[in-house]
Amino acid sequence: MGEAIPHRLPAGRLPASPFSRLVAAGLMLLFAAGGCGKPEMGRVSGRITKNGKPVAGLTVIFYTPNRPVAQGMTDADGRYTLSTRRLNDGAYAGRQKVAVQTSFNPDGSPLSQHGELAPNIGDLATTPLEAEVKAGTSNTCDFDLATAKGSGQK
Repeated sequence: MGEAIPHRLPAGRLPASPFSRLVAAGLMLLFAAGGCGKPEMGRVSGRITKNGKPVAGLTVIFYTPNRPVAQGMTDADGRYTLSTRRLNDGAYAGRQKVAVQTSFNPDGSPLSQHGELAPNIGDLATTPLEAEVKAGTSNTCDFDLATAKGSGQK
């Protein structure tokens, strides 16, 4: 009859069918492209002020091309923490355009009375605000809306 097929494979050997090789190659490619290396995001928090006073009820938006936006809302002390995919996960690494917009209640009224914001601060195309987000670390980005300037990163 023929040669008997062993019931066990020799130690350290896996079946080498074309399908199993394809699956193994696909998994290696997936892990290599999936970001097992350097993190792509950094946690981001900060404070929004106007003439040195905290501003509550604003939406802070960080944007870099070809990536989802990160956003957060200022609390009573003007502090915010950004979220992109999950709560408080931060923003993608790199140079970011930063827009600050008034947040509204469901009835259309503003969440806080902070006076006029410069019109270009709320538009990602014209905002002068920018920040550098570093991956794998906590980033602090404070902005004063009276001067339309910020620390960008501390």
